[in-house]
Amino acid sequence: MEEWLELDIPKLGYILEFSFPQNDRMLVRTPDGMFSIDLQDEPARVDHVMSTEEVEVLDNGDSWGTEYSETLNFDDEEWFFLGSETTVELMTTISTGVRIEISNDRKHIMLINTANQKTIQKIEFIPATEEDDFSIAGFSLDEKYLILCTNDLLRVFVRDELD
Repeated sequence: MEEWLELDIPKLGYILEFSFPQNDRMLVRTPDGMFSIDLQDEPARVDHVMSTEEVEVLDNGDSWGTEYSETLNFDDEEWFFLGSETTVELMTTISTGVRIEISNDRKHIMLINTANQKTIQKIEFIPATEEDDFSIAGFSLDEKYLILCTNDLLRVFVRDELD
């Protein structure tokens, strides 16, 4: 059995876009610029890595420089950003058989064991209701992290293997 433990992530203010973790780190864009979050530290270490002006030069109103991509090359890695205009399919089921579902009350996500359809964990997560806001839930590609993000709040969970 596994459980997902929430990491202590400092509040960043209003979130415009974010990337899923790569190598235990993620990027978040706010009106104050770009932040790098090191998920190995507890609490997670947040570093301001780009000013708003530096981000705008890269963005140029053109989704990071191309007409159909929301990727950014930063620190020798390519980062894909998600936000209110994202239309990409997210990873909602992982190889251990855990799947993300939104609860009937639309105030929680539920982690479901696909083998027996039982709820493993229920986590508060209220989807955005405004058209320009976003609510995104998904697993990182390495299946190590569960990300719940809205414009107002970033929540990161790490998988904890239980005996």
